[in-house]
Parts: sequence; structure tokens; C-alpha cells
Amino acid sequence: MQAIRAQELANEFLKNCNSEIVILEPNQIPNTQQGLELLGDSNAWKELSYRFITQLQDHTMMELSLNRLRIKSCYRVRAFLEYDDCIQSLLTAANENESTDISIFHLNMLLIESNLSSGRLSEAMEKLNALEIDQNTNSSDIIDLILCKDIMTTNILLKSNKPKTAIKHLLETINKNDNTKNYKQQLYFYLIRLLIQYGLLKSAKYYSNLLIDDDINNDNGMVLLTKALVAFASNDIDNASKMFFNVSQKTSNIEIINIALNNYSICNVYMKQISTAIETLEQLIQSNPVQHMIDPIIFNLATLYDLNSNPTISTEKKKSLSIVAKQYNRGDIDTKSFRI
Repeated sequence: MQAIRAQELANEFLKNCNSEIVILEPNQIPNTQQGLELLGDSNAWKELSYRFITQLQDHTMMELSLNRLRIKSCYRVRAFLEYDDCIQSLLTAANENESTDISIFHLNMLLIESNLSSGRLSEAMEKLNALEIDQNTNSSDIIDLILCKDIMTTNILLKSNKPKTAIKHLLETINKNDNTKNYKQQLYFYLIRLLIQYGLLKSAKYYSNLLIDDDINNDNGMVLLTKALVAFASNDIDNASKMFFNVSQKTSNIEIINIALNNYSICNVYMKQISTAIETLEQLIQSNPVQHMIDPIIFNLATLYDLNSNPTISTEKKKSLSIVAKQYNRGDIDTKSFRI
């Protein structure tokens, strides 16, 4: 009976989903470049990784545009061995002066990210320290590459349970006199989140006041989002709520929209408006299930169902969410996020 009710709820939910977002039938999508790119555009990472690993494993140097898809799909489903093998094959090709569409620097950074995500921290730091930046690179690109290395160093330190060292590293990097405005701004965003995470709110407020308020179109809303996070952490829920909603309406960056509206819904919980919180996340998902059905949003919506319904109804709603996710081929979502 519960399964039948969950399917009914899923059907109702699907009726309100954006009709322009096509639900794919994977068995009808061929292993052509266009077909694989279509699966990638639909975030069907589990299906993609399955095909790359089981059906296309011998096509190491397939169409260049598909290498990124292959790497991303393996990473999203945490198939790190296949992920590493793919990058290593591309590195070999790049070192032999074959075209790979991905620079040697970025291929090495992807390997380091894999080491970090799979807990191989010593190996990650060793590779990062050995990684050199080609000085013939365009000057603006060099700044971006240095930024990548600095943030990766911080991530490894954090994963190694060294938050104080990570924060110290960021501060020392920010205080270099030769840093550009954009470089410092990007590091400030990261630093402020760390300070919030470790309860250092006075410092977080101080550095948030140093952020330069550019046009929201120039920074994708990161300044306003960061200040909203500081307000929320400081228990200024009303202002935080307004800022989260404001940034969600002004930016086109999907990642920032997801963060902003997820936090906006949490603000509504604090303001005892759980129905608004649920409606916000449901409407967000329905606007584009492919882009907005991600673990943090699914987990928070499932939690809200638990808070707002009796156990039977809550379970039916959470199961209906998992049915919707399956419809849109979102097999990469952690099953624990549904709280079933």
C-alpha cells in the first residue's frame, strides 16, 4: 500500500515538473558522441560511468570532447580506479605530445583530487608539491593555476585534520603583495567559509567586510552569498533569509542557486515556516530536476518531510522523491540522502 501511495505522490510531483526537461530512456540512447553528450547534459552519471567502464573501456583516446565526460562520470560515482586509469592514459598521451584537450597541469590536478577524495593524502600532497606551472603560460592563466594549487593545498590540510594550518596557509597566501584583486577575492570566499565552519565568527565578519561588492553578474553572486552565510552563522536569520533569496533571483549560476535556496529553506525552518521551506525546495527541484536534484537538497527536503509529517506520510513522500530521481536517471544521488 505504501509503495502504491509513493508512486501516486511521485506522479503528482512529476506533473508539476518543468515539461521542457526531457526524461531520457537510457536504453534508447546509443553510444555515439551525441548520445553520450546527451546523457552528460542530463546528469545521468551512473549510466555514463557504466558505459565507459563496461562498454567503452578500450577507447582510451576517443573523441576529445568525451574525455571530460568519462572523467567526470567516474568521479561522480566514486569509481576512482577507473578515474585514475583514464587520467593516466591521457597524461601519457599528453607527454607524448598527442592532443588531449586537457592540459598536463589540470590532468595532474584531477589525479590529486582523486587522491584526496579517496583518502590518499600523503600521495596527494607529494604530487601537489612536485607539480610545476609552465612559466610560458599566459600571465592571467598562471594566476588561475596558482589559485588551484593554493586551494588544493588547503583542502589536503583540512582532510588531514589540520584546520589551523589550513587557515594560516590561506591567510599567508592572501597577504602576498603580488596577488590580484580577483585572486584575493576567491581566497576570501574560501577563508570565510572555513572560519564559519570552525566557529570563528568575528574573523568571518571581519573578512566579509573586505569583500568588494562588484556587480552580481561579475562574481555570480558570491559576495552576497558569502555575506548571507556570515549573517546566518551569526544568527541574523531574517537578513540572511532575504540575502539568500535575493542572490537566488539575481544569479544564473546553478551551483549558487542551489546553495542559496537550500539555505533559504533552512532559514524558514528557523522562522517556523516549514511549509514555505518545503515548497521552496519542491519548486526548485520541479523547475529542473536534472540540475537541482543533488544530495544536500534531497537530504534537507527529506528531513523537512520528517519534521512536518507523521512517519507513514513522511516515508511515502521520501520514497516518491527517490522515484522522481530514478525517472530523471539521477542514480549518482546517495541513497542515504533520502533518509528512508
